[in-house]
Amino acid sequence: LKKAEPLVEEVLRRMQSNPDFDPHQILNAKSLLSWIYLKSGRSAQAESYAKECYEAWLQHPEDSDLSEAPVTYATILGHLGRKDEAEAVTREELRILRDTLDSNHPDIAACLGNLGRIVLANGKLAEAQEILTEALEQGRFFYGDRSPHEDQILTNLAKIAGRKQNFDKEQALAREAVLSSQRTFEPGHRYRKQSANFYE
Repeated sequence: LKKAEPLVEEVLRRMQSNPDFDPHQILNAKSLLSWIYLKSGRSAQAESYAKECYEAWLQHPEDSDLSEAPVTYATILGHLGRKDEAEAVTREELRILRDTLDSNHPDIAACLGNLGRIVLANGKLAEAQEILTEALEQGRFFYGDRSPHEDQILTNLAKIAGRKQNFDKEQALAREAVLSSQRTFEPGHRYRKQSANFYE
């Protein structure tokens, strides 16, 4: 990230200084830069670029180059403590994906997982459980027992069980999350570590 950031910033400056440059490519650079800022712990700095890319995605949700814009913007909003806004962005993403894609689609499965996590963070346990269960079912439909989202979904379902004081179910779901991450990710992968840390 440290090496990439000044390169992308310089590319963006050069693009913006040329009035004939393709606006779409400028958006791509801003999208990448917002992601770099986010991953570097500077969500406030990332917000304006992320919002611009998200608004462009709303106009052209079929643009694969902007497909990460909603989740990036929602993540930034969450990091800034604006959880209701993050939820609204992700709900809108899900609505548009359901309108433009088949009823079952990997992008919808991923969005459901993200929405369930945000809804859970906002304290809506029953709705979060419903959303996460659908995400789990769709992920297994597309990926079998190696869904890249399953360990996180199971971990969040375990949290819900724990908050409901169903500790046997919490432990069972947490164990299942560990096994899922072991099937899907190589040793040392951060997702594999995260599920193991929760179970411990």
